Amino acid sequence: MNIDIQTLALVISFAILLMVIIMFVEFLMNKQYSGPGCWTLGTVLTGAALFFNFMGSNPNLIHLGQAGNTAALIGGSVLYYIGILRFLGQRERRTWLFAFWAVITLIAIYATLQENALLRRTSLSLAMALIALLTTRAILKYRTPSIHYSAYFISIVIAFQSVFWIVRAAFPLVDPAASLFTDPVIQIITYSEVFITGVLTTFGFILLINERINAENLEARETSELLFNTNPDAVALTSLSDGIYINMNEGFTRLNGYTRQECLGKTSRELNIWQNYEDRQTLVNALTDKGICKNLEATFRRKDGSSFTGTISARLITLRGEPHLISAIHDITERKLMEDALRESEEKFRLLFTRMTEGFALQEIICDQNGNPCDYRFLEINPAFELLTGLQRAEVIGRLQSQVIPQEDPKWLEIYGRVALTGEPYRFTNYSQVIKRYYEVFAYQPAPRQFAVLFSDITEHMRAEQDLRDAHQELEQHVQERTAELQAANLGLEKAARMKDEFLASMSHELRTPLTGILGLSEVLQLPGYGPLTDRQQNALSHIQDSGQHLLELINDILDLSRLEVGKFSLASTACSLAEICQSSLKNISPQIESKHLQSSFSITDEPILVNADPRRLKQMLANLFSNAIKFTPVDGSLGIEVSCDRSQPPGADPANRMARITVWDTGIGIDPEDLPRLFQSFVQLDARLSRQYPGTGLGLALAQRLAQLHGGSITVQSIANQGSRFTLHLPLLIT
Repeated sequence: MNIDIQTLALVISFAILLMVIIMFVEFLMNKQYSGPGCWTLGTVLTGAALFFNFMGSNPNLIHLGQAGNTAALIGGSVLYYIGILRFLGQRERRTWLFAFWAVITLIAIYATLQENALLRRTSLSLAMALIALLTTRAILKYRTPSIHYSAYFISIVIAFQSVFWIVRAAFPLVDPAASLFTDPVIQIITYSEVFITGVLTTFGFILLINERINAENLEARETSELLFNTNPDAVALTSLSDGIYINMNEGFTRLNGYTRQECLGKTSRELNIWQNYEDRQTLVNALTDKGICKNLEATFRRKDGSSFTGTISARLITLRGEPHLISAIHDITERKLMEDALRESEEKFRLLFTRMTEGFALQEIICDQNGNPCDYRFLEINPAFELLTGLQRAEVIGRLQSQVIPQEDPKWLEIYGRVALTGEPYRFTNYSQVIKRYYEVFAYQPAPRQFAVLFSDITEHMRAEQDLRDAHQELEQHVQERTAELQAANLGLEKAARMKDEFLASMSHELRTPLTGILGLSEVLQLPGYGPLTDRQQNALSHIQDSGQHLLELINDILDLSRLEVGKFSLASTACSLAEICQSSLKNISPQIESKHLQSSFSITDEPILVNADPRRLKQMLANLFSNAIKFTPVDGSLGIEVSCDRSQPPGADPANRMARITVWDTGIGIDPEDLPRLFQSFVQLDARLSRQYPGTGLGLALAQRLAQLHGGSITVQSIANQGSRFTLHLPLLIT
C-alpha cells in the first residue's frame, strides 16, 4: 500500500492544529467554565505527539521523538481527564496524575534507550486505555441532567478509544511476530483512530459546553419568567413608539384590575393607564436620552376608575430590531399616605414644640481629657424656655453653660453628664440661685453624648404647697379636736344602740307574755266545753287568733334580729336532709298555696343532699322565702322549689367550697333592678307608700340573709319585673 505514513501524520497534525484553534476559541468564549482550558492544552499535546512521531523518522532524533510522543499522548489524555473533572465540578488528584505521567514517560524513555519497542508500545497503550476508562467513568458518575445527552456521546467516544488502546496493547502479546508500526494498514488505522476520536472528542467537548449553556439559558429564562411573574410590582413589556403591551406579569393585572387578554395588543392610551399621559412622554424622553429611567413618580388609573400613586422604573431594550421598554410600577400609595401623615405629624409636633408651655432645651455634653463632664453646649431651645428663664435664643444657642449661666450649681452638671453618658433618665426639682425660681426638670438622652431637659416653672406651686402644708397642720389640729368630739359621740351612739337592743328585747318579751295568754284564751274559747259560738263570735275569735299569731311571729323576728345584731345568736347545727326539710316546709304552706289557687312544684336530684345546719332555722329561712313568694304571686300563679349541689369540682379545688343550692321561685310581680340593692335591708320595704298593696315589715328577707350568712352561706336573687323571681339559698355541702 503506497501511503507515506509520515505525511499522513503531518496532515493529521495540521487537522489537530485546527481543532486546537477551535478549542481555544471555545475556551475564550466560555471562560466561566472550568475545563475547556485543559481540553485545549490536551489537544495541543495530542498534536505535539504526532509531531514527535514525525520527528522520529529522523534516525538522529528517533529516541527524542519516541519519548516525546509517549509523554505528549499521556499528557494530553491526562489533561482531557482533568478538564472533564473540573467541568463536572470535581477536583483532580494532581500528585497521583503527575506521578502516573512521569512513570509512563520514564518507562518510554527506558524502552527507547533499550530499543524495546514492545515495552514502549504496550505501556503506552495500557496507560492510554486506563486514562480513557477513568475519563469515561468520571463522565458517567458525575454527569448532571443539564449535560445528559452530550455526556453519553463523549463517554461512548472515549470508551471506544479505550477499547482501541486495549486491543493495540494486546495485539503484540497475542502475535509477537507482528509489528504494529511496520504494517502500513495497522499504522493507518492507528493514525485514523487518533484523528477520528480527536475530532469526535472535540465535537463532544463542544456539545458539553453548548448543552450546559442551553440548560443554563433555559434555567435563566425560566428563573427570569418566574421573577417576572412573581414580582409583586406591575412589570410590563411595551413598544416604545406607541406603547402597545407585549407582555405583563400578574402584578400588573392585579394592580391595574385588567386581565391579561384585555391588555395584550392594546396601548396604554387605549387602556387609559396614565392619569396624565404627559408622564409617559417624560418617561420616553428619559429613556431616549439615557436608556434607563428610575423611580419616576406618577399617578395611574385602574380599570374601575380609581387612581393610585406609583414609581415607575424602565429600561430600553431592542426586540426584533425595534426599541421596546420594560417597566416596573411600584405602588407607593400607602407610603405617600404615610409621608403625608408623617409630614402632618411633624408639623403638629413643631407647632407643639413652639407652643408648649413647658420649657425645652437640647444640649451637648462636653468632657475633659479624662472623659469627665466639664461643660455643656446649648443646641436648641423652644420659646417657653425663653419665657421661663428670661434667656433669649440668640444668647444661648451654640454657647456653653459656663458662658450663659456661670454661677450654676456644679451638681447639675454632674447629673446632666450622667444622663448624657449613661442614657439613664433623671427627674428632679431644681431651685436656680441665679433666676430665683423653682423648676421641675426631666432630663433624658435623645442621642449619644446629648441630653434634653423638659422643665416647668413650679415656683407658685411650691409656694402653694407650703401654704397647703400650713393649712394641713392647722386642719390636722382641727381634725384631732373634732375626732375627740366624734369619739365621744360614738360612745353615746353605741350606748344608745345597746339600750335600743335591750329595749327591743325587753319590749318583745313583755309583749310576747300577754300575747301568749291571749292566743291561749282564744283557742280555749273555741273548745266545745265552753258552749256553742255564733258565727260572728267564731269569726271574731279566728281574727284574734290570726292577728295574735302574726304579731307573735313579728315579735320573734325582732328578737332574732336583735340577737343577731348583738352577736348573741346561736345555732343547734346537725346533719340535715334537704329533701325532708324542703318537703316539710312546702307542706306547712300548703293551706296558703291552696287559698290563692297557686300551682306548686318540687325538684331535687336523686342522690341525697346533706348540709350541716340548724333544722329549725333552715325551715325559718325557707318559710320567709315561701312567704315572700306567696305574697307577691297573683292568684292562679306558680311557685316551686329546686334543690341541687356541686357534685364535681376542678382538680385541686377545696372540697369545703362545695355548696348546696335551694331555689324558691315564683311567677309573681318581680323586682326592678334598681330595687335589688335594698332588698335585704332591715325594716325596708320596696313599696314604702302608706297605700301599698302588699303588707309586711321588711324583716323576713333581711333575717333570712343574716341566718344564711351565720350558716356560712348566702342568699342570691334573680328577678325580672312582671315575670317572677328566683331566690337561691346557698349552704355548704356536708361531705360524708
